Amino acid sequence: MKWAVAQLRKLKKPYSFEYDFDLMNALTNSGDVLECHGCHVDGIIREYGVDEYQFDLHIELDLVMQCAVSLEPVDVSLDFDTTVRYSYDDDDS
Repeated sequence: MKWAVAQLRKLKKPYSFEYDFDLMNALTNSGDVLECHGCHVDGIIREYGVDEYQFDLHIELDLVMQCAVSLEPVDVSLDFDTTVRYSYDDDDS
């Protein structure tokens, strides 16, 4: 899930999307995560002014992590909402 500014400009807003990620390699190399069983993201992109976009996201992720006390594997389910706002300014000064 990656958008260029040019792609965001072309989308009819609000734009809804749904995406499944395979984050097994990215997260298990961190040392804290033993396994990752999928990541599901759905959300809406809204436009707020010229080249300013808000992403309202719902993220679901199932992990297996090592318990800090027993070192046994522990299932950790994450299910949360977040809002991220992006803006683009082509002035590099």
